[in-house]
Amino acid sequence: MQRCQTDNERQEALKSQLRFRKGVLKQKYRDSKVFNFTQRSDIGKYTPLSVEELTQNLQTLIKDCLLETTQEKQNEGVP
Repeated sequence: MQRCQTDNERQEALKSQLRFRKGVLKQKYRDSKVFNFTQRSDIGKYTPLSVEELTQNLQTLIKDCLLETTQEKQNEGVP
């Protein structure tokens, strides 16, 4: 993120991270909206999420991943 100089570059980097977590890592989250890039307004129009909102969504996924107990961790005795 530090290499990104414009908001557009930051947005694309965040979208790439979210796509990677969903598509490659197959990460799940109880609220699937965390993977969305847009939100629906009151008038039904879709607007892109801001850099801050995308960052918050990515941080939510990272925190969830760190807190989740996996089968591998259980087998190793790591809580």
